[in-house]
Amino acid sequence: MCAKTEEEKLFLPWADIEPHVARWHREGIEYLSKIWPSLSERKAANDTWGDEVESQLVRFDKDSHEVHLVLEQKEVLSCIDSNAPEGTFDPEFAQYMVETSPREPYISTVSSLLEVQGNLEARRAKVNRLLPKNEKLMTLSVFPLLGIESPIDTRNNQHVDSYDNAISDGPYSFAKDNIEARAKRGTSIEVPVYQDVCTTLPKMMELKHILYGPGACGLQATFQCKTLTEARSLHDQFIVLGPIFLALTAATPIYQGVLVDTDARWNQTAAAVDDRPEHEFGRLYPRWSTAPMYLSKQRDIGDSGLNSDLINVLRQDTNFLESHGMDSAMAQYFAYLHLHDPLYLNATRGRHEHVTPEDVHRSICESVWSHVRLKVPEPNAADQGWRVEFRPMEVQFTDFDNAAFLIFLDLVRQVLAWMGPKLDFYMPLELVRENMDRAHARDAVVKQKFWFPGHVVQDTSSGEGVKLNNHGPDIPEWTVDEIINGRTKGDAAFPGLLPLVERYLKEKMGQDSEQLHPYLDLIRRRANGQDVTPAHWMRSFVHCHPTYERDSRISQRACYDMLQEAERMRIHASSGSNSSPGSIGN
Repeated sequence: MCAKTEEEKLFLPWADIEPHVARWHREGIEYLSKIWPSLSERKAANDTWGDEVESQLVRFDKDSHEVHLVLEQKEVLSCIDSNAPEGTFDPEFAQYMVETSPREPYISTVSSLLEVQGNLEARRAKVNRLLPKNEKLMTLSVFPLLGIESPIDTRNNQHVDSYDNAISDGPYSFAKDNIEARAKRGTSIEVPVYQDVCTTLPKMMELKHILYGPGACGLQATFQCKTLTEARSLHDQFIVLGPIFLALTAATPIYQGVLVDTDARWNQTAAAVDDRPEHEFGRLYPRWSTAPMYLSKQRDIGDSGLNSDLINVLRQDTNFLESHGMDSAMAQYFAYLHLHDPLYLNATRGRHEHVTPEDVHRSICESVWSHVRLKVPEPNAADQGWRVEFRPMEVQFTDFDNAAFLIFLDLVRQVLAWMGPKLDFYMPLELVRENMDRAHARDAVVKQKFWFPGHVVQDTSSGEGVKLNNHGPDIPEWTVDEIINGRTKGDAAFPGLLPLVERYLKEKMGQDSEQLHPYLDLIRRRANGQDVTPAHWMRSFVHCHPTYERDSRISQRACYDMLQEAERMRIHASSGSNSSPGSIGN
């Protein structure tokens, strides 16, 4: 069966897509080659940016001391005007999720950055005003009891009988069905269980529904660049920084009511949406994965990050795109994207003959979810530039914390633009992938080391910037504290991302930038361990709760109390509170 969208079009099931994918791939590549001349020269007037915050609708039952997800997305969104001044409010994968974004993009000024926290708070408050007093919009990564009790359907106040019924309509339900149909298997996600002194659970637990992936929430930021060249450079720099931000924001220590031995959701989400049949393993990266390659023109094509076998598979499409004006790196990148099949396509009356090459190209670009993603401008949106989406961050409990990471990320972007080629974080992509895995470990932010090209061969005090020795075989391993706050001892030294930001603020932004210090202090403390991640805080709360029996299992009462406390922390950290802004601390 096909479901109607607002445009009165119908989504195609995989059975109607599969017979036509070979032709559609060719047509999609040809369509891209035709629009490329104008897109490649697209220029944006400003380097603006915005955020996307995914949240969950949660109900607290004071009498029973229980907490549940509620499927109230449609009702909430139907009450919000599409031109609401607070921001934009959109559906997400599950009916208990809402995604919000600022109405107007931010710019790179102190005054604009100081609006971020207030805007996050206003968007949350907009939704909370529409909810009963015992319900809240919470910025949770994964609801701790998802899989123990199904969400509540507010139309009948009953738990849904199938998790499939918690998935949102339209492309989301079809994505779920088409992923499973293309892979020829159901969802299976393996997560290591935290082994406490009384744990009797197996060492690995299996999660068997897609909701454990895209039904989780993240914190994303998208940066519009003035030119494609700038976007490619930012894309490459962000690739290396992604695992560091994942470790800093880790917020997922519990699945299905069980403490697990990881702190982040990225790999679990990748497994949930992996549509590769067995013969594609080892040939094609998952849709949700580390970015597949570097894009800068300055990079030798052999340094792009793609393995030689995959380069050979892409050769025909790469050569075709090069013959139509693309340089080798961009031709390889788009050939790689188009190696994936379109997951969701909608067309008039649901007929495949109404699918256009533009539909295919757009579907593919929108359904390959790398940790850093280059976003193609709409051909008919002349004022839209090339954008870079940064996707690995985990969402934090409080708007203050979310604002801190968004502000810091934008300031790092400004520093990268300011210093240009003097600050180049390139290193082999296999080390970035290893860093992404390390970022999942318990307390990775303070206990793990990460490959990082931090050999400083020129001191910043000279005013000529930093030059990194990142092309040799001896890339060192660093703690997050050293990467963020700096390292001055030993054979290698690096001033640190935060000191570089502070130097930039002092030289370029002036005294007003001091108002940003509370946010930067959070980053400093999170990196050096003075402030803990949400994942660490949740573990500690569970361990100290009177209902915890050291068996790795989380009770309803413990979850209720934990999320109540998370709400109190959010209110305490709000800009309108009488107390000073802060985070979860120790």
